[in-house]
Amino acid sequence: MGACHIRNKQTNEVRVISPESSNHQTWETSDQWYCTSSGRYLVRVVAFGSPTVQRLGAHNSQLKHSTYWSEAHPEMSHDGTKLGYASSMLGDIEFYFLVMRQPDAPQAVTTEVTDAGVRLSWQPGEFHTETRGYLVYTSTASGEPGRLLTPEPVSATDYLTTPQTLTGVRGEPLYARVSAIEHSGLESLPSAEVILTATEGVHQNQYVEAESGDYTATAEEVFDPTAAGLYGVALGNLRTSGPLVLSVERPRGRPAARLWVRARAQRPADIQVSIDGAQARPVRVKDIGWAWLSADVKVAAGEGSIEVRLTPSGPGITVDRICLATDPGYTPTGLGGLDETPPDAITGLEAVPEGSYAVRLKWDATADERFSHYNVYACTETGFDAAQECLIASPARPEYIDWGLKAGTVYYYRVTAVDRSGNESAPSQEAQATTSALDPRLFAEVSQTWNTTDKRSAELAFTMPADGQFVLWGNVQSLDGVRSAPIELLLDGQSLGSQGIHFDYICVGHGGPVLNTPVWNCFRPSIATPDAPLAFGAPAGEHVLTLRAPESVKVLFDGFVVTNDLGFEPEGTVDFVVGPEGH
Repeated sequence: MGACHIRNKQTNEVRVISPESSNHQTWETSDQWYCTSSGRYLVRVVAFGSPTVQRLGAHNSQLKHSTYWSEAHPEMSHDGTKLGYASSMLGDIEFYFLVMRQPDAPQAVTTEVTDAGVRLSWQPGEFHTETRGYLVYTSTASGEPGRLLTPEPVSATDYLTTPQTLTGVRGEPLYARVSAIEHSGLESLPSAEVILTATEGVHQNQYVEAESGDYTATAEEVFDPTAAGLYGVALGNLRTSGPLVLSVERPRGRPAARLWVRARAQRPADIQVSIDGAQARPVRVKDIGWAWLSADVKVAAGEGSIEVRLTPSGPGITVDRICLATDPGYTPTGLGGLDETPPDAITGLEAVPEGSYAVRLKWDATADERFSHYNVYACTETGFDAAQECLIASPARPEYIDWGLKAGTVYYYRVTAVDRSGNESAPSQEAQATTSALDPRLFAEVSQTWNTTDKRSAELAFTMPADGQFVLWGNVQSLDGVRSAPIELLLDGQSLGSQGIHFDYICVGHGGPVLNTPVWNCFRPSIATPDAPLAFGAPAGEHVLTLRAPESVKVLFDGFVVTNDLGFEPEGTVDFVVGPEGH
């Protein structure tokens, strides 16, 4: 579709809700927005007339042709925090999860002093079906990440901070924030900060997300992995938008002295600042990168909330979050008040080959209480950088088996630890392993053409150097546009069964295969169970492999390879895999 429409069943009225093309929409979380695949991108669309279309990522970057089986088919998790989709990013079609937003933070956090201690209470965020529990953090400085008070998530919506918990404060103020954590391990941003101990005369530096505010077109929420909470609010792209209005809790202990705004701009412009209607000095946004900018304000301490209004003087400004600070000497850095300290580097990495096609990795487990997962990086060259293109896995345990490798090849590995805030450690020391070489190796390349419309069978002669296994690769294309073609294989006159060639790998949409486009098809036994053989068995010596095609099959083979190297992969389009020539 050229655009996405919605129809009123009662009036039959049709409205455009997104100018983007749309495929396989998923609405499960909210009736105000949906996710879809649009071309090669995954997007989140705010529906019902809003122009907001947030590009979340790309998929299927490896396939030469768009196929039904390679379409993303995105589906949201229950709270809309993750988007599951199919992709050929690493070759074969596999299922991936994209983090599209963080869980909702707990709301309305309050404190109550009791004889047993100070009880924290809160309410769940709007979406909390996937919530496993809540984590409580405390700090002796306002606006700081603090330390984790609850190593295990709290399942209730309250927590008692006992006198033992508060030991060591020594009269200092103690602040608390609460986050929500999913069963998946994904953690929300922290809640608004509360003061657990003395409130008289203490500083409080309170953060608020821009996307929590109110705004109208042409302002829109935008997805940005470099923003706190993954989103910011763009105050007009080509045209200047109206104001962004935010609600901030009034400071309890001291009057607020400064308002900080994390913003960036495509071109220099001002943000007019008003607090409860009182104008403050404008904030000048000059850089395309995020920067913390401040304006002096006067906000009396007390109860309730105040209104902060940010009005742009021109288009191109994006706001991430704000901080209302009572401490005039407090300066936010980075994302502002969030944990940005990476875990310690991983130690003890070992790599041990497991035969010709796999390497077993082990390393020392991290003791970081914020731990989320490990990242495993691999390369065939030493001294490589632990970069995205070398990332092969993100396990939760300190071990991994890297499989599907090439025989007789040296592989190098590095591992990092990642915490729940996405902070990644420095990479470990490099470890290496060499997969076992095949001795002897069979590689029979047969430059033989077989057109099934001319003759119904073809014979391939080869020699097994030793008792073992083999597979057959055939470079084949469809001559009639039919999506599949069965071929029977016989070894020395004994049937090995019928093997199907599936041209879905080079089809466009729901149609048939692209003509004059070859694909390397691997003939091997059907893998019906985990114990099924991966290749055909044959004794040492001379053999003849016969291929037979039914009368209805019209395909053209242009070359074959018979090999006992199960890690061999021809160049070009290979089943779901696209080699260098097919990019």
